[in-house]
Amino acid sequence: MQSISLLLAMALLVGVAFARSIDRSPRNAESEVTADQFKCAFPDIDENLRNQRWDGFQKSGWKPANNEEAACLLAHVSQETDSLKTLEEYCGQDGTCKESYQTCDWNGAPAAVPGHYYWGRGALQISYPCN
Repeated sequence: MQSISLLLAMALLVGVAFARSIDRSPRNAESEVTADQFKCAFPDIDENLRNQRWDGFQKSGWKPANNEEAACLLAHVSQETDSLKTLEEYCGQDGTCKESYQTCDWNGAPAAVPGHYYWGRGALQISYPCN
């Protein structure tokens, strides 16, 4: 529940960057995230790394339906990637994820497949064997 509250709070904060230009139409072909908005959404990241991430974001070709959708995506990405500092859980980088994320006891789903390990990677993460 705390994660959801944090995510919603971040979405609200990032949304402020778009407040002046929100278009509430269902589909706005003109909606897109600008470099300044991207910089505003990720102020704590090293400028060179932010530029690399911006280039990747541009190459993805993704266009939001409206600015609210853009704010939601950027807030989620910020939460899941430590403000774009990493694209993988830190425990995956140092090999300690084998002790975490391996069970779904909390929801009754089956255990992980032996020899397969799960941890978050990417902006929209699959962190457990049950998701």
